[in-house]
This record gives sequence, structure tokens and C-alpha cells, in this order.
Amino acid sequence: MPYKAKNKNSFSGPGEIVLEAQNLTKSFSLYSHPLDRLKEALLGGEKHTVHTAVKNISFSMRAKEALGIIGRNGAGKSSLLKLITGVLEADSGSIICNGRIAGLLELGIGFDMEATGRENISINAGLLGLSREEISAIIPLVVSFAEIDDFVDMPVRSYSSGMVMRLGFSIAFHSKPKAFVVDEALSVGDFNFQQKCFQKIKEFIHDGGGLLFVSHDLNAVRLLCNRVLVLERGEVIFDGEPAEAVRKYYELMAGMGSSHSVRDQEEDKGETTSNIEVSKSTFPQRVGYGRQEVRIRSAIWASSSQSSLTHLASGQWAEIVIELESKILYKGSLGILLRDRLGQDVFGVNTAMRDGQIMLKPGQIIRISFRVQVNLCPGLYSVTFAVHTDTTHNDDCQHWWDNALSIEVLGFARYRFSGLCELPCEIKYDLKV
Repeated sequence: MPYKAKNKNSFSGPGEIVLEAQNLTKSFSLYSHPLDRLKEALLGGEKHTVHTAVKNISFSMRAKEALGIIGRNGAGKSSLLKLITGVLEADSGSIICNGRIAGLLELGIGFDMEATGRENISINAGLLGLSREEISAIIPLVVSFAEIDDFVDMPVRSYSSGMVMRLGFSIAFHSKPKAFVVDEALSVGDFNFQQKCFQKIKEFIHDGGGLLFVSHDLNAVRLLCNRVLVLERGEVIFDGEPAEAVRKYYELMAGMGSSHSVRDQEEDKGETTSNIEVSKSTFPQRVGYGRQEVRIRSAIWASSSQSSLTHLASGQWAEIVIELESKILYKGSLGILLRDRLGQDVFGVNTAMRDGQIMLKPGQIIRISFRVQVNLCPGLYSVTFAVHTDTTHNDDCQHWWDNALSIEVLGFARYRFSGLCELPCEIKYDLKV
């Protein structure tokens, strides 16, 4: 595979491309039985099937950009990252990097498990292109950051998975790459070290590096990345804003196709099911995604004093009132999910989690209310709804509707607090003379 690197010793300017993939393709031969490979080699004839893990993928990543990659298991994420970091060789296509690529992929990749931690630092740093002088200079930094001072001269096979991850991250980070590739390995390890890693990653991006980040932690993707690719069956099916990418991912997890466009949704606003009275808050049909044999007919924020709320004070009680209508005999669940302005999942619950079953006959409508004390900091929040069979919407998703309602929290109804939300808290004073 053609691989080009240039200007290794200088950071790219703002907005300059630091990593580019051009028409990457990678296929694997799959054999039903181990002996089929030998039979094919000796006797001829095809004994295998071809699986194309990466299909003609192209993208570029710029300086100070955090590019996320999400997708279902088997979508091609790990194969793509291995191509970018040189672990695999592509069948066709090329990668251009304006400097050094460092990657943290599966635990243990690139380590000699019989060698010591110190020896592995030298080996891996050398493979990344560092000189002997540079390696000698970074060894104490790597050891300190990885928090393995007492174990650095022990074989890596004796390390825990968390220690291996810390060592791998520290080597990759201190090699001063232009492009940093991180897979799910960051999910291993203690919470404090994860926070330290994310802080270093933010500093790296701020200083002009480019991050390629793969994770199933969608909150981390939304918060860390400013652009996201969605992969499906080895192809890029979406490239854009994180919130929209996550919505696309949820569609895939539910086994559904793309939602209708905004224009389609506007055109649908006049459509209603016959003999059903439509209120002001009624949703148009076909918005969101899912089977929609059971669909959200209307939803509204309300309180005891107001039938419709657009804002409230932190600590105030309010209700989210939802009407469902069904075309089928149905037994399932309804869930709500509150997100903040950055797209973080703040609070979610569904009727199945609270031992509540929705039972509907064809043509029936049911009204369900979630009474919530909104102990959230001032700001704008959205509500997403999901109608599904179990506690998650991945199976038999009837209706998923992202950001269907919004509410603004203005000021405090009770006590002031800092942070994202208020927790039950008691302060006691014990005066001792």
C-alpha cells in the first residue's frame, strides 16, 4: 500500500490536513474449515469466500480536528484503523500523513510480552521513528505518565490489562505524533487515568494534532469529536456533525433505514390517522424512524399550573405527557431521554425499567405521563422518545424520535448549586468546643 509521510518535525498549521485516506479497500479470505486453505493451495479451486471489510473509503483529517468513527460491530472500524496505523496492508488505496501516526488499538498489539516495560518502550518508540536520544529522553516521561514506576523492569506479561493500556497510551502520546489513533482500548483502566488521558488528548488537539477516535461510548464521541464518520458494511454512510451521526447510528442499531428529510417531515404535517383528534403538539407521521405500527401521536411539557411549558426553574416538578396510538396488538415500553445542549445524555428512563407494561389493542390510544423533578442546571435541554419492546430500543424499535421536545431551565426554584445537576444533599454542623 502506498504510504507517504512528510514534514515530520513540524506541527501542521491550523486547518492543514494531517491525515488523508484515499480509496482504501481491504478484503479477507474466509475458510469454513482449517484444512480448506491447504486444499486450495495444493489442489487448486476456490475453497473460500471473500469478505470485504473496508470498501473504497476516503476521508481527510485536519489539524486541531477530532474525527470520530462509529458503527455497529463488524462495520469495518478496527480494520480501517489497522490500515491507517500500518498493522494491515490495504489491497488498494493510499494513506498520506503530514508527520508521524501513533495508534492505541487492541491491548497488547506491538508489545513483546516477554520483554520488560522499559524494553518495550525502546522497541515501540523506535518503530515509531524516534532516535536513540529521543527514546532516552522520553523513557522517564512514559514511565511516570503510565504510573508503572515499580513495574517498568518486569515482563509485560505480568502486567494487568490496565497497566498495558497505560503503557501503550503513554508511548504513543510521548512519541509526539501529528495524528493520534485511539480505539476502544481507552475504556480499560481506572477512572482517574481515563480522565488524565482525555485531558492529554484535548491538549494534543489544541496544540495542532489530529485525533482519530473510535468508541462505542457515544457521549465521549459527542463531547470529544467535532466530526464523525458512520461506517456500515465497510463503507462510510455518513460524514458530518456528531449529533446527526449518533442519530444515524441509532437507526442502524434499530435495523432501520434513513429517516425522512426535513422537507419530507414538513410535507407530512397535514397527515393524520382518520377519526383521531389532533392536538397542537401532535407530531407529523413518518418522522423519526422505526416500524411505527405503534407511534408517538403527541407530547408536551406541562405542570399543575400550565398546560404547556417552554421553560421552568431548576428544582421545579413538571410532567412530560405523551400519547401513543397503535395499529396492532402491542405489549411494550415507552422511554424518555433528556440531553443537554452539547448532546450529552443527562437522564433516561422507560416504563420497562419501572416495571410498567404498555398494553394496546389495534386502534387504541394511551396517554402516559412522566412526572420529573428537573434538578438540572440552567440551560436548554431536549427530550427524545422511544417506543420499543424491552428496556432498550435495539430490538423491535417501533418509534424513535430524536429531540422531539425542548425545555429551558431558567434560574433556581430552590437551592443554588454548581455542575450539571443537583443531588440530594444534607449539610450537618457539629460544633466542638
